[in-house]
Amino acid sequence: MNAARLRGERGHLRDRLLVLTTSLTLGVVAALTLTTGQAAATTAGGLTYSCSYDVLGSNVPTPVVLDSDLPAVSGVRNPLNITTSMTLTMPASVAAKMEALPGFRTAQLSPDGASDGVSETYIAPTGRTPVTAHPVLSELAQDGDGDVPFSGMSPAPYAMNPGPSVPGTYSLVVGALSFQLHVDATTPVTYQVSCQPPSVDVLVDTFRITAPTSTAVTVTGTWTYGDTPPGATATVTRTGSTSSWPAVSGSVQFYADGDPAGAAVPVTGSGAADLAHLPALEPGDHQISAAYSPDAASPYLASTSTASPVTIDIGTSIVVVLAPSAAVEIGDAASATATLTASDGSTVPGQVTFTVAGTTGDPVPLTDGSATIPLPTTSKGRYTVTASYPASGLYRASTGNTTTLDVGVAATTTRLELDRSSASYGEPVTASVIVSSAHQPPAGSVTISVGEHATTVPLTGGQAQLTLPTLPADDYQIHAVFTPTDLEAFGTSDDTAALTVLPDVTTTALVLDAAATPYGERITATATVTGGPATALGTVTFTVGGRSVSATVVGGRARVVLPVLRPGSYQVLATFVPAAGSNVGRSTSAPARLTVRRDATSIRQRVSTSRHRTRLVCVVNVVAAHGTPVTGRVRVTLRQPGRGHRSTSVLLERGGRTVRFRGLARHGSWSVVATYAGSVTLAPSTDRVRRGST
Repeated sequence: MNAARLRGERGHLRDRLLVLTTSLTLGVVAALTLTTGQAAATTAGGLTYSCSYDVLGSNVPTPVVLDSDLPAVSGVRNPLNITTSMTLTMPASVAAKMEALPGFRTAQLSPDGASDGVSETYIAPTGRTPVTAHPVLSELAQDGDGDVPFSGMSPAPYAMNPGPSVPGTYSLVVGALSFQLHVDATTPVTYQVSCQPPSVDVLVDTFRITAPTSTAVTVTGTWTYGDTPPGATATVTRTGSTSSWPAVSGSVQFYADGDPAGAAVPVTGSGAADLAHLPALEPGDHQISAAYSPDAASPYLASTSTASPVTIDIGTSIVVVLAPSAAVEIGDAASATATLTASDGSTVPGQVTFTVAGTTGDPVPLTDGSATIPLPTTSKGRYTVTASYPASGLYRASTGNTTTLDVGVAATTTRLELDRSSASYGEPVTASVIVSSAHQPPAGSVTISVGEHATTVPLTGGQAQLTLPTLPADDYQIHAVFTPTDLEAFGTSDDTAALTVLPDVTTTALVLDAAATPYGERITATATVTGGPATALGTVTFTVGGRSVSATVVGGRARVVLPVLRPGSYQVLATFVPAAGSNVGRSTSAPARLTVRRDATSIRQRVSTSRHRTRLVCVVNVVAAHGTPVTGRVRVTLRQPGRGHRSTSVLLERGGRTVRFRGLARHGSWSVVATYAGSVTLAPSTDRVRRGST
């Protein structure tokens, strides 16, 4: 039989159960004695049993003999099921009596199945002699069971020796294999017995063999207030353990100063339980402990560690700040202040030590968590500054940041001033320089440069002056640089000033040879440029009517013939444009007014008649006074007294045209009038030719 089968049939036979309750401590039991009986109880070697029994089944051979004892059957491991019908005759006045007593088939001990015997004592029926059965002891291991036969049973007990060697939970099973059946024969009755083999064992005992344990606790890491609390590890050790013992199981409850620290933590197979983080505690001394509790299936006893003392320190941090800044000049006042901050927000007590340029000074008491020292600034250089705090009570030691003080040369200020910011070409300009320092007047020289010119002037009483060279007309930045005599004491400095050199002023005067002119007549304009050098170089541009004519200045003058202009009123301007590098400025004349009239015209007619004087031919020519070609129309009118007039308009061709008239009266006077209407540029004109009466 295996454990699974035993558990399955145990519930089915709850009313037919032989029960043994025990308690056992490993290493105490030397022998196990089992005595069966109605409510019997015994104690042996610290193991206490109380048990009762009932008939579970039968393995009865056939035929059944009346009034006789059935022989005991033993040594059958798994007998077949037998169902038998029997007829039993018993007196009617006597109640039928059947008594069956159990013979112990097996005694099973699991999981390790030690070779243990089981003694048995039977309660015989009234008037009968006890019958000895032959029990078989079975060992049930983790992977099955086995049988160990016994014979020669006697009232003397069989010992369970040795007892189990490994702590754990065991099941002791006793089953019925042989029975004694007694039947009194009197009045016959019919009695049917259904005989079943003892296929179901009786659970006699389920008991725990336990082993003591010890628990130790350690806190992992240091503990500083304000940081994440460290964890803790509990180690559960099996006392007297061997490699064959089962692993420790259960949980560990951690405690901080006697109070539970979080939920219980499961124990691993190696016996360890890790708490990730202990609860946050106040600074100071504390006690951390752990209590092991086995689970229901564990064969080990609970244990509690001794308290592990831990101290929660207060973390400190230092910030070093330089004043007034990290860069000062020689002779300036400078200091370093170390400010300590505690992780619990308290004021850090004690002293702090400063280290400047590798030299550690005397401790400086903290006041409200801060301490300040002066720093040396007598010579140029870079000085590292840091501060350290030794541990004090609960306050942890710390080292501050390293900062650097730069002590530089004394700064100087150079101020450059010009006596004017704008000057005409050739006009002198004076530059004045003042060099100052916050500590003492500096000594050295100033170099003043402009363009390609540079001049060095020594300082006198911190000042220097220089007249700038003549500069071409342009925009300039004047640069003054101070160079100290002692470069380890004073720094250089510079300044700039803007200067604009303007071209020399010029004046341009414009003169026309005529203020009014007819169309076609050319006008000469003359510009005179004065100012600047004796001879101004450049050109003059004459502008009139949207047209420009330029001429080079020669001897201060420029002359041009203006372009032909249509009749109208005009303004003439002359603008002087200086040549590059001449250092003179542009100038424009005042406007000169010019009037252009239409040119005068005149008409010339040559009139002739035919031989019979009936036709007239008139050749007309129109001429402009200044030779401008004449275009347009001319109207020729023939007048004859008493006959009216005839008129025709013709387009001039090259200033002339021929006109013919017919039907001229042979006798009488006539006149021919030619009229030119004029144009935009030419004035109108008229001419008349007459002939008297004949």
